[in-house]
Amino acid sequence: MLRTLGAPTPQTVNGVTYVFDSWSDGGAVSHDISTAPTDTTYTAAYRIAPALAASYNASVPTTWQPGQTTTYAITLTNTGAQTWNAFGANQVRLAVHFGTTSDWPGDGWVTDQRFYLPADIPPGASSSIIVSVTAPSMGGSFVLRHRMVKENVAWFDQILRTNVSVAALTSTPTPTLTPTSTPTITPTPLVTATPTPTALASSPLAASYTSSPPATWQTGQTQSYVVTVTNTGSQTWNAHGLNAVHLGVEFGTSSDWAGDGWLTDQRFVLPGDVLPGGSSTFSIAVTAPNTPGSPVLRHRMVKENVAWFDQIQKTSVVVAQPALGASYNVTPPTTWLPGQTQVYTVSVTNAGAQTWTAFGTNQVRLAVNFGTSSDWPGDGWVTDQRFYLPADVPSGGSITLSVSVTAPLTSGSFVLRHRMVKENVAWFDQIQKTSVSVSAATPGATTTVTPTATPTRTATPPATATTTPTRTSTPTVGP
Repeated sequence: MLRTLGAPTPQTVNGVTYVFDSWSDGGAVSHDISTAPTDTTYTAAYRIAPALAASYNASVPTTWQPGQTTTYAITLTNTGAQTWNAFGANQVRLAVHFGTTSDWPGDGWVTDQRFYLPADIPPGASSSIIVSVTAPSMGGSFVLRHRMVKENVAWFDQILRTNVSVAALTSTPTPTLTPTSTPTITPTPLVTATPTPTALASSPLAASYTSSPPATWQTGQTQSYVVTVTNTGSQTWNAHGLNAVHLGVEFGTSSDWAGDGWLTDQRFVLPGDVLPGGSSTFSIAVTAPNTPGSPVLRHRMVKENVAWFDQIQKTSVVVAQPALGASYNVTPPTTWLPGQTQVYTVSVTNAGAQTWTAFGTNQVRLAVNFGTSSDWPGDGWVTDQRFYLPADVPSGGSITLSVSVTAPLTSGSFVLRHRMVKENVAWFDQIQKTSVSVSAATPGATTTVTPTATPTRTATPPATATTTPTRTSTPTVGP
């Protein structure tokens, strides 16, 4: 006699979820057995369920045409211990990718689509959803992956892989006519004419670009320029909301795979939705990497969490280390009393190619100014102090200074700037800016004044004496 042997899975005992692992006879979770003439024991083994796990059941098409969208059903089963939340933070979604043989997320992907669940799925439950999957625009052999992902948390270990081929459309072959019993009949031109191949439908996501990005950059430099993007696909680009379309700008290596070899990654929001055939022109501020080299600067549209566009504007650029460059690490006070002197430390790093000379002709010094919003040297300055370096600082080196900074005598809101200067040569491009307020003490309030030490000749050389320049004065520094 045949009997069916089954093991309920998953099961929760004392708050711990277990899933079926194996039967002692090697059978599946549910299988038929023949009743033995003697008592026989069958043992089901269970294991602790992983937090995130899935199984898939789908009949995936194996042949596709470039850009073709095919709709099919897939059943997803939660074989883990956590409920899959369909909405809210870190929701669980089904990701579908055409790609290479690599299972590493993002590696070799040619497309990336994400599909929402219709509702939460508790452990052991299943849900069938309909997906409309779009093939890549180029022909070739790919692995089509279905894989669950808990967004911004983890990819599931389980993957449904299907080897597929994407072949370009071919024209219908000219039919071979078999002569009929009346050989004098001439086939009509409609029969013998070679059919015109059917044009491929436009890809849902496609773009063209018009821009002239700078070919030369300095490390860490930000440059602004205008880019025009045109929607050459069949879908409207939504500038906001779910799966918005953005312009991605990246410095990277020669690889076109998304994320592979990127040194920077910036995304720019479109000013508004762009209809098929429409264009949008806007200005972008792009920042170069902090390392010199000869990267490729890419402009590429992306429908977030769905797919990168196939079209890329690529520009070979040079990123050079500037002769004079600096970075700052400082947390200056943000509240001051009129004329108050406060002492704090500033760490400066030589991010340029030239050594900073602490003494001699055209020495490099740290300038500290209270002023207005203008970054132009001397424009709107209310105070101007210069601090000597204790020693030369080579390229890549750092030094920490203790500075005694004095606020202006007038109350107000100011921008406190720290900026390196090579005296009578040039101001550095890099500025550390802090918004501060200078206000008189509240009447009746008690102000604690900390005595400052008498400065020595080495701590503050005479040349660093602070003066409050008049509005018409110009610091002794070249352009």
